[in-house]
Amino acid sequence: MTHDEYTALVAEGRFAELPGPLVPKGTVFENENGTIENVLLRPATSFAVIRSKRGALRANHWHRTDWHYIHVISGALLYFEEDRSWVPRTVPALKVLPGETVFTGPLTRHAVLSLEDGVFVTMALKVRSHEEHEADVVREELVSRERADWLVAEFAKASAG
Repeated sequence: MTHDEYTALVAEGRFAELPGPLVPKGTVFENENGTIENVLLRPATSFAVIRSKRGALRANHWHRTDWHYIHVISGALLYFEEDRSWVPRTVPALKVLPGETVFTGPLTRHAVLSLEDGVFVTMALKVRSHEEHEADVVREELVSRERADWLVAEFAKASAG
């Protein structure tokens, strides 16, 4: 599936037809000035830059109506999701590296673990002021702090060896 096909399904709300959370890469334009990578060519309302420290455990919630893309700029993330709505499934931990994007649909419990210091951006359907975001999320643990700490330590061991 191409990037355009994937993001068209999201824009149309056809989440059940998505093959999984990893979004195919968009087109890259290159010339003597460098490159332009099209991360998202579909409407989104909010754009946030998140700087995350090694071991940070984020999300551990689900959204009632909102959805979002997460695009990694630097560092490495482990992305977890459990969907009990449009495609009942639990996705194994997915390592997301710089230049990669994952999608989280509504009603999808998810967590993001920073394996190292890094930066990622989110692009969401709804306005993401703190108040509006909190009104749409339901806090429900998918990844425990103990499991997160163990995973970060294992990643550090594997990276060192």
